[in-house]
Amino acid sequence: KLERLTADVSDAEVDRALERIAQSQKRSVPVTEPREARSGDVVVIDFEGRIGGELFAGGKAEGHYLELGSKSTIAGFEDQILGHKAGESFDIEVTFPADYAKSEYAGKPATFHIALKEIREPQPVVVDEEMAAE
Repeated sequence: KLERLTADVSDAEVDRALERIAQSQKRSVPVTEPREARSGDVVVIDFEGRIGGELFAGGKAEGHYLELGSKSTIAGFEDQILGHKAGESFDIEVTFPADYAKSEYAGKPATFHIALKEIREPQPVVVDEEMAAE
């Protein structure tokens, strides 16, 4: 004998799930007019990080896509990219959090050389059949 399990799912829960799926499928397009990077933009950057003047493991990337304002990096990293334009190169200073996963970096200051290659604008994702197919 089997017992059929059911779940009560509200419309609000379905809407939140669809929004999460839509956010995971976000696309962006290059900004056509030169302007400064702002919160919400997606920037394409090359970066090279150093601690005490030495390059550290995982501190370098090319063609990295980063959504400004996402708080997906070390505190202060994204904020220091704001206001810069595509084609600019600059240095930023950050400090790894005291509880950083790699203890050898925890609490240490780092300098990142940034090359801002492109600024992109996110495009809204419409929750529809096309999104569902993707």
